[in-house]
Amino acid sequence: MKVLLDSANVAPQGWRLARWPHDAISLLKTGAVTELIINTDKGKQKRGSGEDVLEWLNEAIVDIGLSPPNIKVHANNIDQHKRMMSKVHRIYLTHRMKFIR
Repeated sequence: MKVLLDSANVAPQGWRLARWPHDAISLLKTGAVTELIINTDKGKQKRGSGEDVLEWLNEAIVDIGLSPPNIKVHANNIDQHKRMMSKVHRIYLTHRMKFIR
């Protein structure tokens, strides 16, 4: 399953739209998500942010053994994009480290 986390846009054909972080997390919990695009241009919302999804995913790799999907981040703010990509890299590193232990 391909998931787009974006509160404003419609999802392209073949993608599921998650308008809020808890929607994306619910889909990730199924273990069926193969691709995840996070649009971060809205910033921190009352209902959470894309960063919250990435934090949950990093913990889920350790706690429940979830494998991360292919993750892409869309942000117009370069600093926000760098911060999010740092979290994405940490997710992939955590996933690799679980096999080394």
